[in-house]
Amino acid sequence: MSDEIRIELDESSGPVSPKFQYSLHVEISADGAKIRHKTQKGVVELTHVLDPARLAALCDELDRRVPKGADLIGAMRTRIGISFNVLSIARGAATARVDYLLSQAEDGAHSDLTAAIKAIKAIVTEAEASQGPSKAP
Repeated sequence: MSDEIRIELDESSGPVSPKFQYSLHVEISADGAKIRHKTQKGVVELTHVLDPARLAALCDELDRRVPKGADLIGAMRTRIGISFNVLSIARGAATARVDYLLSQAEDGAHSDLTAAIKAIKAIVTEAEASQGPSKAP
């Protein structure tokens, strides 16, 4: 894969009680994945090496599924108390970005976006599993 690749996923739960706050930031490149995941259990920061074939398969899936330049938030951007989430992909000179709400990624109306996000989150799951069982403080 000769193209430079950068995939970023930023999700958060918005302004909710700290007990229920959630945020996920994932950066994926040819160097691997960098993950920062905050849940009610705490903050986890991970790095994960991706096999080149795995990265190529992910890129192919995202190319098929991610709409180019979609803003699913639109007029809701002015509302208070909503978290705005972003999936962005840069592959060589080509870029794609989707702004969305968590509810839109889960409502079934945007199945390609949902599948793309799940593919990225599968890498988060792999990274967490490769770190072994988490230890309670």
